[in-house]
Amino acid sequence: MQQLAFSLHEPIHVEPDPTVLLGGANARRRTTGPLFAHQHVPARPASVRDDQTWLGMLDLAEDARRYDQAPDPVLDLSRRDRAGSGGPIGSGNLMLDSNGCEAWGTDPSRASWAQLLAGRREQRHVEPGIAAARDLAEAYHYLDYYGKVYAAPDFLGNDQTVSGSWRADRLIAHLARQVLDLGGDPTLLSTHSDYMRAGISAALAKDGR
Repeated sequence: MQQLAFSLHEPIHVEPDPTVLLGGANARRRTTGPLFAHQHVPARPASVRDDQTWLGMLDLAEDARRYDQAPDPVLDLSRRDRAGSGGPIGSGNLMLDSNGCEAWGTDPSRASWAQLLAGRREQRHVEPGIAAARDLAEAYHYLDYYGKVYAAPDFLGNDQTVSGSWRADRLIAHLARQVLDLGGDPTLLSTHSDYMRAGISAALAKDGR
């Protein structure tokens, strides 16, 4: 069974299979490559040497934003607190820092954060189906991940599902509601823990299902 990532144009099927659960928005298959890659090339800054470099920079900028805003699956391009993990991050010949992204090589390129965020916003506007699919894939990824990460007792043998006023089942309910809001179905996922089952059930009840 497949779910739809709803958008105004060309809905894209998002199936919460192991590839999507592991990779989220960056899910890819070994033989066919990325499942939900943006193809539109926004206006390229003069300081960036070619379209492929520009698209790679935009992908890296999204990775950093998603890292900083996790576990909210809908990409927020209105702000940047820092480059993911609080410091520079890199991929191949690309390096992202608090100033923007730089491509190293014989013909170096540079794009500012303002340019990166504007470029990704344009892509999501032009390709809303892909943007919606990426967000839903990320929502499935977070729901699966957080549904098992607290299942084992901590090193003292304490139950990690409750910590003061914080409860893991409430986090799961929040993530499951996000999946529902994005047009997905949280019941398609395998439940790894009692708190994951409880959270999904709470989200469905609130949704009237």
